[in-house]
Amino acid sequence: MHSVLPASLGAEVYGIDLSEESLKIAKRRAQEEKVSDKIKFLKMDCEKLEFPDNYFDLIFDGGAFSSIDINKAYAELSRVLKPDGKVIGIETFGHNPLMNLKRSINKKTGKRTQWAASHIMKMKDLESAKKYFDSIETKFFHLFSMLVFPLRRLPGLKTVFNLLDHFDSILLKIPFLKKYAFKVVFIFSHPVK
Repeated sequence: MHSVLPASLGAEVYGIDLSEESLKIAKRRAQEEKVSDKIKFLKMDCEKLEFPDNYFDLIFDGGAFSSIDINKAYAELSRVLKPDGKVIGIETFGHNPLMNLKRSINKKTGKRTQWAASHIMKMKDLESAKKYFDSIETKFFHLFSMLVFPLRRLPGLKTVFNLLDHFDSILLKIPFLKKYAFKVVFIFSHPVK
């Protein structure tokens, strides 16, 4: 899903996944967008990457960390990232009590696995990234705005969402509130070799 834009901008892209079905869907989308010649889709485990050391300028994570052993993945990402490269990611954050209630319900109804529910990124995971990267930058999103996010397409609610999102951007500058955000965007750089 995240491979098309960088390929359309001229980047050489590798998309990895363990799911054959996900790879088929990604290949089909790349063909539809006419960038399939710029993307190599590979069945590969992020915890055991088959790339040489210092290979990538940029690595993007679009929510995969809840499906992997994050410390094994960090070690591999640090290994394959060039010294001046960056890992950029967006992850759902796992401290918000309302979202955790929803995850619990999803787990009971079979919409989410126990593994994924218990491996949502948390502050401790950002802290453990410091073992593998010397620079960690973060930005947190959606505290109250997430409550109307599913309804934002209804008349008038887009304005409410935008107001709450602006309010969130102010509140999420307060350190103790950051962990309750719904999403975190991060940039890891200067890999520890």
